[in-house]
Amino acid sequence: MRRGYVRASAKVLTLTLFIILGASAYYFGGVRSTNFFSLIILIFTSGWLLGTNATIVTTTASVLLGLGLVYLENNNLLPESLTPNTSTILLGGLISNFILVAIFLHLATQNLKVALNSARTNASELNRRAIQLESVIDMGRVAASIHSIDDLLPYAVNLISERFGFYHVSIYLFDKASAQSRW
Repeated sequence: MRRGYVRASAKVLTLTLFIILGASAYYFGGVRSTNFFSLIILIFTSGWLLGTNATIVTTTASVLLGLGLVYLENNNLLPESLTPNTSTILLGGLISNFILVAIFLHLATQNLKVALNSARTNASELNRRAIQLESVIDMGRVAASIHSIDDLLPYAVNLISERFGFYHVSIYLFDKASAQSRW
């Protein structure tokens, strides 16, 4: 899938979940309902899928929703809750929210571990390439200072073998006069 479609889908998902959680908080007891506490999971989800700006927007919208629900409750404008808000129901909702937050944190730490291992692999590959480039520079410096090909070739073979980690290195020369190669 293209990145634009995934991002658009994540925005639609976040908005849909916000509307569902907001409406259910409205019909199931306002800010005291577990549905309102589920907005924390939505904030994690939006941050995970869309980044920091989405987290800020979702958090701000959640706070404004909470303030609106408090205002409606204080002015007796909330409908009668469709379920009683007993401590057992609240505890069950909070436990499910805690479990979901723990799952999100676990997934986030797993993603960080993968990213860290990838960065370490990239760093070791970059280090290996830097050593190889340093070898090429050394080879150029030595080639400029050694004027005898009989001295240069063994040095180049040993340097390439050591620095690049090759078991066997050979340099073949082609003699135009005899149309043969030698090493």
